[in-house]
Amino acid sequence: MPRIAITLLAMIALLAGCAGPVGGGGAESGDSSTPTASGDSGDSGDSDNSWAPVDPCTLIPDDALEAALGGPVAEERETYQQSSSTLCRILTTTEPPAIVSVDLYATGRDGFEVLRGYKQDIADLYQPLTGIGEDAFAFGHEVTMLKGRYIVVIFLEGLPFDNVPTAERLERAKTLAVAAADHLN
Repeated sequence: MPRIAITLLAMIALLAGCAGPVGGGGAESGDSSTPTASGDSGDSGDSDNSWAPVDPCTLIPDDALEAALGGPVAEERETYQQSSSTLCRILTTTEPPAIVSVDLYATGRDGFEVLRGYKQDIADLYQPLTGIGEDAFAFGHEVTMLKGRYIVVIFLEGLPFDNVPTAERLERAKTLAVAAADHLN
């Protein structure tokens, strides 16, 4: 079996086993196909939340989002509960919209190292980052940051970014990762 496939299977197994409640819902909800409004995790209240969940839609202040995305952000945010993370998509109100995806895991250092291991062998895209959270790396223009038990993955997308150089997109994603790390203090 190719090394990437083995690494991917190991990452999935680790993240599935380590995931805790995030965004108000537990990993047991597993419904990644239906978005919910920010703050509505779809949790029926029967999960055991032994620590305060974090909503990825509230990690970054609107002014930082507007600066990175180049326009005002919509109040409505889409939240997708996944098996090991909670994904939030934030769009601008402009047409076509610019989008930031904020994926939040609660798998700590172990999960972070699995994600890093999966990507660091692709030297053209992987680069370690300093000064963001406890540890961070970029993969192309995507930023993955560790802060305590949380891993935050930030990705900018949409037609408005088609003409933005990769280096500038990366700088914007790094700025958003710093804002998310500050929120997790």
